[in-house]
Amino acid sequence: MKAVIGIVPGVRRNDNNPYEFKYIFLNSYSKMTTKCGAVPFGLLLSDEDVLDEQLNMCDGFLFPGGKKLERAHFDIILHALKYNKPILGICLGMQVLNFFSVLKDILVKRNISINKENLWKIFNEVENEDFFKLKDIKTPNIHGYEIMQDIKECNYDTLKESIHDINIDNNSILYDIYKTNKKSVLSLHLKQVTNVGSDFKVTARANDNIIEALEYKDKSYFIIGVQYHPELDDDKIFKYFINEVTKRV
Repeated sequence: MKAVIGIVPGVRRNDNNPYEFKYIFLNSYSKMTTKCGAVPFGLLLSDEDVLDEQLNMCDGFLFPGGKKLERAHFDIILHALKYNKPILGICLGMQVLNFFSVLKDILVKRNISINKENLWKIFNEVENEDFFKLKDIKTPNIHGYEIMQDIKECNYDTLKESIHDINIDNNSILYDIYKTNKKSVLSLHLKQVTNVGSDFKVTARANDNIIEALEYKDKSYFIIGVQYHPELDDDKIFKYFINEVTKRV
C-alpha cells in the first residue's frame, strides 16, 4: 500500500468575504509526491485547525512554501512527534519547523506544558520580538529577490536565475541524499532563519552563509526542512522522504 502524505495548504484571507477565504494547493508538490510513489492528501483546514481524523489518515506530512505559520502546523508537528511520522518542510515549511522549536524552548524554560494552545499563546507574545522574527536578506541577493519583489515575472526562465550552490554538512541526511557536499538548488525567499531552535542543527548554507537546511537532532525521527525548492527540479529528497515514511507505515 502506498504511503499517504498530508500536504498543508497555503491560505488567502478576507474575513469580510467568505468566498475569498481560501486554502490553496500548488500542483508541483502533489505532482512530485505522486511521481515518487506516494499519495498526496490535501489537509483542508477548518478556521485554521486540522482534525485528528485527518491526521490519522496520513503517514507523513509535507509543509510547502507559503506566507505565514498557521495554527494547524502545531497540531501536525505534535502529532508527527507522537506517532513518529516524518515531515519534510520546504521554504516556509523549514521556517515553521524552526518556529516550533524556538517556541518549545521558551515553554520548556518557563516550565509550561507543550501543547498547541500554549505554543500559539507564546507565538502571539513573541512574534514581533527581534530574537524570534525572520531577518531580511540584503538585496540584491542570490535567493530570487527580483521575483519575490515582483521586479521580474515568475516563469521557468527567471527561476533559473535564482539557482545557486549550497554547502552541505558531511554528517547529515542531506549528504546521504545527494552524496555530495555541494549542490545547486533553486531558492525563492526574502527572509532568513538566524535563531535556530535547540531541536535542530544547520546542515546546509549558501555561499552567503544563509541557512538552507535544518535537520532534527534526534535521528529516530525524520524531520528535515530545506529553504530551497526541490519540488521544482529535484526528486531525490522526495524519494528519500517517502522511503522514510514507508519504513514507518
